[in-house]
Amino acid sequence: MKTIYEILYPFGCKTTEVAEDFETKFPYTEVEPDANRDLMLQFFDVKLNVWRPVEYMASTEKISLLENFYTKATADVKTLTKQNEVLNDQLTDTQLALAEVYEILVPADAAKEVV
Repeated sequence: MKTIYEILYPFGCKTTEVAEDFETKFPYTEVEPDANRDLMLQFFDVKLNVWRPVEYMASTEKISLLENFYTKATADVKTLTKQNEVLNDQLTDTQLALAEVYEILVPADAAKEVV
């Protein structure tokens, strides 16, 4: 087993034990945080591949983190909107097909009797 660290946004981390052959990908890292500091008072600098204390996080770094988060969130919203439109079109097509099948299977006179 090996220990990996989940990078929490905007700072902090959580430890996780995984198998030795586990492929570590973002938002996880194998870089060990500073053991002398609280795990929630550190942030992972992806560019330098190191954990840094929260106190050193300059305003520009915070803004950069927020901009990156915003860009990713905006892209996700666009993707989900497109997927939602496709699903709505499929639902409409399915509803129309069901209505046609109903009209074929249930004669108009029988439908009046049910009502």
